[in-house]
Amino acid sequence: MDYKRILREYVDSDSTADMEMLACLTDDFVHKVKEAHPEIAEDYLKKLAVYIHPLRDRKCAEYVVSKFKNKDGTTGAHWDYETTTKVLEAKGYDFEPCAWYYSLNMIYSDYANKDFSDSTYIELAKDFLEDPDAPSSTEKAERYIKAMMY
Repeated sequence: MDYKRILREYVDSDSTADMEMLACLTDDFVHKVKEAHPEIAEDYLKKLAVYIHPLRDRKCAEYVVSKFKNKDGTTGAHWDYETTTKVLEAKGYDFEPCAWYYSLNMIYSDYANKDFSDSTYIELAKDFLEDPDAPSSTEKAERYIKAMMY
């Protein structure tokens, strides 16, 4: 049996009852895996949550940022969530904190340069999120995450 084939049959059935049953069966399976291998279950659930809405909450945002391979050779966040939130509040920007945390760290990750000041990264992240071509700042950041991770 192939999980993807079975999953496709559930989706193709277009039945709410079938999707509810799939959710229950999957939930039971994840709980059983969690008993034996909690780290595998947690990783799966994190990936599942991150794919559908990567900036749903702080944990998802921190997970995404933890995967960064920064231009300067480091990995993960350059600034922690508290620091980026303080900058967001001090600047008076109207961005979702998770989108700001992700974007500021993403700009650093992609453009790390010893000649750049923190204010340079802040301005670039602001410009990234204020893109007039994007439907919203958070949606732009989430689409970018999906393009990079999947």
